[in-house]
Amino acid sequence: MQYVRVLARSALERAVRANPALADLAAMGAGVSTDGMRVAGVRVGVDAWVKTFVAKKARSVITDVAKLDVVSDGFLHNQLLRFCQNARMAFLGRNTPTPLLSEFMAQVDDTIIEAVCRHGIGSGHVDWSPHLRRFANMKIQVPHFRGEFGITPNEGSAISAFYSATCALVIWLGSHGGNRSAQDFADAWAPGLDLTSPYSWHAPLLQALSSSHALLLQDYGCVE
Repeated sequence: MQYVRVLARSALERAVRANPALADLAAMGAGVSTDGMRVAGVRVGVDAWVKTFVAKKARSVITDVAKLDVVSDGFLHNQLLRFCQNARMAFLGRNTPTPLLSEFMAQVDDTIIEAVCRHGIGSGHVDWSPHLRRFANMKIQVPHFRGEFGITPNEGSAISAFYSATCALVIWLGSHGGNRSAQDFADAWAPGLDLTSPYSWHAPLLQALSSSHALLLQDYGCVE
């Protein structure tokens, strides 16, 4: 498979170089990867390639969170964390299968919680017991309407976001016919799959959907 990918890339690069109108693409290496592709800002490809991209994005957020330490106003610091830095991973969370990003979402969550504590009480929180620290983390992430800080945890919200977005796709494929029958849509987008039978799914995206469903029920107390 890797050999086929290399051949495909070489053929594309030759075609790009042969066409003067595509000179800009040639300078960028044709924008092609043998491990996947970028679709509407989302990496689609082999797991390791996607995880490398997500990890890079997470490191970028973590780096920028530290830069906010110079903000002395507590309210402003909190708003910048909540609405700017914490929201940067949301698009990936909605469009990337949960197993490929959970560990990186958790790293971002931990970094933001640490920034809130550090900015609020200095270094005093480092001596907290594990129980007290978990309690503080919960208070930071509980929504405003429940009286707390309202910094949404990326690790948990990414699961529900991916589940919701992917469910919408499955529902559309299974029921939206447009000018064609619904079965034609399902055959074109999910060949060989019965979208009404989750236990028969073998496509990676649909298997990730099933895993997210089970995770939400088992670990997050959601109900059908």
